[in-house]
Amino acid sequence: MILFYTAHGCVGGFSACHTYAVTFTKNGTGYTNTTPASSVTHGGSVSFTVTLSTGYTNSANPSVTATNGTVSASKSGNTITYTVSNITAATTISDGAATLNSYLVTFKDGYTNETLKTETVNHGSAAPAPTPASYHVITGDNVNHTKFTGWDTAFDNVIGALTVTARYAEEAHDAWSGYTNDGSTHSRTCENCGDTVSSQHSWGEWINDEGSEATCTTGGTQNRKCANCGETETRDLPGGFGHRIAHSNLRGEGYCEYCGEFICNRCEDMEKFEELEIVGIFYRIVHFFIHLAHMISYHG
Repeated sequence: MILFYTAHGCVGGFSACHTYAVTFTKNGTGYTNTTPASSVTHGGSVSFTVTLSTGYTNSANPSVTATNGTVSASKSGNTITYTVSNITAATTISDGAATLNSYLVTFKDGYTNETLKTETVNHGSAAPAPTPASYHVITGDNVNHTKFTGWDTAFDNVIGALTVTARYAEEAHDAWSGYTNDGSTHSRTCENCGDTVSSQHSWGEWINDEGSEATCTTGGTQNRKCANCGETETRDLPGGFGHRIAHSNLRGEGYCEYCGEFICNRCEDMEKFEELEIVGIFYRIVHFFIHLAHMISYHG
């Protein structure tokens, strides 16, 4: 056996007589640690543990280096045990930082189930949200649409993988554009969701405008109006079928039982006056006396 003598009077094997200083330098963050022994004999080893902090538990082992010796690590849960073995000279052990956990945050549309956005977010941070659709058209529903009411879960402090869903609630259309006439129907568009809804006209009663009534000599017209869009519709009224005199004198003159007008056969003479453009007071005087004579003869 070879003996070694040192200034301190050590006698024994080489490993027994040589002790090396161990310097530990902590450079990292994200964990707490124990401190290794400050010295080691030749060929020996030192160990220390690192306990990962909240938010760093998914981290790979923080890097550890030693200026002399071989570094190995084993992990159990959130605790990592580092061993620097086969130290043959003074050594400095240095560690690095643990990596903060990051998580996948998925934003979804709760009505369409569409994925709106995905974000990778560090532990404890907020996820930037997308802009969801404010409204959705409900297919086949002319009365309601869905309106965005908020997200179903908070995402301002993410501590794990997360799915955030946009919530929607049904509500009635409440902001209509003006009606557009489409012929037999009309339509209007919800200015919130963009849904265009067609419907039948809501017609009012048929009415006669002044002077549009049908008579024994001419046809007439009637119109009706949609109470919603204001569209009007016109129809022709039959007329011009001629007068009907139920009781007449010998000249076939009498009152029309339809319109009540006195029918004078000799008034055709007055049309000749009109054709000759004989107008004014003379025309009116002649016309008056002819009618008066006819009516007296009818009644008398």
